[in-house]
Amino acid sequence: MAKSAANPSHSSLCHIGLPGNATVDWKPYAKGEKSQTKIMLHGMTDKTVAELVPLAKSWLQPAELKRAGGAYKSEGYDPTQLAYVLVCKNRGKGSEIKFKLAASKESPVINPALVIKGWGGAGASIEINGGKATHGKDFRTGHRRTAGGTDLIVWIRVESTKPITVGLSPVRD
Repeated sequence: MAKSAANPSHSSLCHIGLPGNATVDWKPYAKGEKSQTKIMLHGMTDKTVAELVPLAKSWLQPAELKRAGGAYKSEGYDPTQLAYVLVCKNRGKGSEIKFKLAASKESPVINPALVIKGWGGAGASIEINGGKATHGKDFRTGHRRTAGGTDLIVWIRVESTKPITVGLSPVRD
């Protein structure tokens, strides 16, 4: 048995969503003929349940991403990656993109992540609500190489219950 939250002894999740357990309504993410896939946010924290509610809402009811358009197509929010997924129509030639995350109290934005498929090897600069963000402090980026090209992964440090505008521009070395 754990003596403190700093030293957990185990985590049992087997009871969640078992047949006959009417107290838990955990809907599957995907269903096959003989299988179900369920996903959850799982981790450790020193926050209270009340402090975690906005984070859970940001995952369960993500803010809508509005108007990617132009050279990009939005694939929406992917809960398996906890990220908004955008596709660059001109693979390998990432260009400027601007969009709004329609945050609200029911769908807050909390440190969103973006996966931009086909962006290419360029880095990115970011503006949040018209102000320049500082790399490392306000956002972080990385690249994922796939058979189809190079994707840009972006994490942005921002929390909001009001809509925010995000602009990304490629930075070539």
